[in-house]
Amino acid sequence: MVALAYVLIDCPVGKELEVYKEIENLKKPSIDPKLETRVDEVHMLWGNYGLIARVVSPDFNQLGVYVIDKIRSAHDVTGIKVLTAITFSHK
Repeated sequence: MVALAYVLIDCPVGKELEVYKEIENLKKPSIDPKLETRVDEVHMLWGNYGLIARVVSPDFNQLGVYVIDKIRSAHDVTGIKVLTAITFSHK
């Protein structure tokens, strides 16, 4: 199972592009997303948050550590909201 989260990222007005570039630099291709935690996508937003990033990870523990160590600690990030995604089979 792969853990997936969408991270809403808050930053000061006028710093969105700098934060975007820093989070964009976390993106890297992965041969197998089941083995490596990484930023898969990042987009700038209009509204209450400046950016959104999609993070994939082998499990939720690694995902949480990555979000805190890499995204929340990025320069000019003032807050985050993590929305974890779940999958289930509907029969």
